[in-house]
Amino acid sequence: MKIRPGLFLLILFLLPSPGEGPAAQEEKPPEPGPVAKAEALIRKGEISKALALLQEALAESPKDPALHLLVARAVYLRARKTSRDPRLGQEVLEDLEMVEEEARAALEGMPHSRDAGMLLAQALYGRSRIDEAEKQVVRVLKDHPGDGGAEFLLGEILFFRAGKAARAGDSKAAAVLRRRAEEHYRKALAGRADRAKTLRRLGDLATYEGAMEKALGLYGKALALDSSQAPHSWLYEKCAPARGTKLYLEAAAAREKAGDKKGAAYLLAWAGTYLEKQKKWKKARGVYEKSFALDPEGQWRSLYRAGWCSWWLGLKGDAEKAFLLLARTRRPEFCDMLGSLGAEGETAAAMMHALASAAVAEGRTADARDLSLLLATLRGRAMDWNNYAFLCRETGRYEDAWQSYLRALSKAPDNPRILNDAALILQYHLHRNLKLARKLYLKAIASARKILADKNAKPADKSEAASALRDARSNLARLKKS
Repeated sequence: MKIRPGLFLLILFLLPSPGEGPAAQEEKPPEPGPVAKAEALIRKGEISKALALLQEALAESPKDPALHLLVARAVYLRARKTSRDPRLGQEVLEDLEMVEEEARAALEGMPHSRDAGMLLAQALYGRSRIDEAEKQVVRVLKDHPGDGGAEFLLGEILFFRAGKAARAGDSKAAAVLRRRAEEHYRKALAGRADRAKTLRRLGDLATYEGAMEKALGLYGKALALDSSQAPHSWLYEKCAPARGTKLYLEAAAAREKAGDKKGAAYLLAWAGTYLEKQKKWKKARGVYEKSFALDPEGQWRSLYRAGWCSWWLGLKGDAEKAFLLLARTRRPEFCDMLGSLGAEGETAAAMMHALASAAVAEGRTADARDLSLLLATLRGRAMDWNNYAFLCRETGRYEDAWQSYLRALSKAPDNPRILNDAALILQYHLHRNLKLARKLYLKAIASARKILADKNAKPADKSEAASALRDARSNLARLKKS
């Protein structure tokens, strides 16, 4: 597998900061104009407010190129943000169309504007109008030789063309285009391009040469600047575990030194996966714990992985602490994650079942209850919901117990034990719906008798049915007397 740029890439280049305003007057500083106000709003990320202000200003000065340029910039930033959600592709394309219109309007009054020219090129490239985008970038470079952003985008265009040629079977043309792309990426490094993205692309190109160590060196430099700038999943498949560990730990240290806790935490989580691959459970556990400590909101999955490693180290108490914290703070997301892990998720469920059983034996009913809820949510089995309901009952959470019995009955409507226990909650604890409780007892009695009369029923099922029958009869008798 080789790395190639996608067809739909949105790249935000480093636009020059707006110039400083005139020095303050001796009396009262002048009121900022609409351009200055809009620029300030854009810097704060208040795109909608900036656009509203700019539209008002354009109504008075419809041909002002500076206003059109700011509109193009603001809408491009909005498109870049929206592009993170794949469901909003149409909105992104519509915004890019608007960027094109506004950038062209700006260029009418400022034909040599670097910013307007680049925004136009980016809008064209984002809408897959590759030939037009290339011509526009070349025009920018003619007016602004060596511009880093323009060199980078030209490299992207050539890299895209190389991928297209390779897919068409023209490997010779693809190799030539990749060499040309590399030339422009290297020029971009000398300009004002995003250094991390450029190093990432040079790393991608190195993979086509089969120069893995060269690629890893470039990816390492890129990650030290920006934790997102590497093909993480691809590297996990291709990189030797020890080398991958070194790469990610060094990059994480660089991001932490730079004050980027979230970036460092993300990279540490990847380092942990390489350590797990080597079954270095102790070191992996420590790396995951640091990842979670640096960014508990973004890297909560690292806490799960730390618990997983603790289990294999024989530290079941530590594993339980990790799983319990996630069960109590992130149950829906945690269950979704476990459900996506396939065989590992099933193993993790078995771990939690064992931990819940141990907690019951040790009298830690609340801990057992919360682990049982995790299991019931994850597996959705009738007996899992029944177990959770019982533990809710034991800890005084009667309404939760009733709702859980209902869930259990939706899975096993004729189970005599669940029918009896659900009715028991209504009768003895919630003190309501006694008519329903009576119906549940009667159904429990009928279901138990049916099992006891079944010659093919298992002995264990008959024993449980007999116990449920006794309990249901006794409870029903008490209900009649009340």
